[in-house]
Amino acid sequence: MRTFTDSKGHQWRLDVTAGVLLDIQTEMKLNLLDNPEEFPDGLKQLVGILWITCAAEAKQMGIGPGEFAHRLGGDVLHEAVDSWMKEWSSFFDHLSPARGQVILGLW
Repeated sequence: MRTFTDSKGHQWRLDVTAGVLLDIQTEMKLNLLDNPEEFPDGLKQLVGILWITCAAEAKQMGIGPGEFAHRLGGDVLHEAVDSWMKEWSSFFDHLSPARGQVILGLW
């Protein structure tokens, strides 16, 4: 599990699981479980992916999506997406190493 630190100093855990990928598919219509080529390059969608991944932790802290996004400055967003991409790639290491390499190539 990888992490990133937001602009307020909170360290977020990025645990990309089948459940997270299914939640992304349901909420954002991106099938990252079966189709890694669907990965977006738009910042709004990247923030959405991070939010879905971190939502349970954020809700425990009383943080909503707006406040979460405000904690993601450019440098933080780059670190967070980089960590998320590596975590997503690692998800496939045992299932399909070739797919994991495709994912890293996207980033």
